[in-house]
Amino acid sequence: MSASRVRLRESYFDASDAALAVWLRLLVDEIDAAEAAPAWLADAREDWHDAATMGFGFGVMPELDDFILDEDRRAVVLALCEAAAARLRALADPVPAATLNALGTGGADAQFQWDVPRAMFQDVADQFTALVRDAALEPAS
Repeated sequence: MSASRVRLRESYFDASDAALAVWLRLLVDEIDAAEAAPAWLADAREDWHDAATMGFGFGVMPELDDFILDEDRRAVVLALCEAAAARLRALADPVPAATLNALGTGGADAQFQWDVPRAMFQDVADQFTALVRDAALEPAS
């Protein structure tokens, strides 16, 4: 199983590509459910959707530094994280492979063959949310 490093400024965490792709897809769904997303969030949505679903083969990289530039944007992403985490918690445990495959993550040929413990995705959700919440937004000098 491959892994990617998720960065925001000088902070980061590592996550399996499969779990990160599912988490990003849940965030994309929350953006899609939002009314009148600002242009930067529409751009983040496209980037995160591609990262989650295209299976580029070089990792799942949400490029947070490109989108979370200030406290207002951080607050928006944190609200999305909370909503996506609530949806994640509402899924069966383990998460059925059919539910995961319906998200379309990992590229055209990627399929979950087995049900997956929800904790695998919850761990990524928790780390992603903590990264967004706790990372210093001012560039290190």
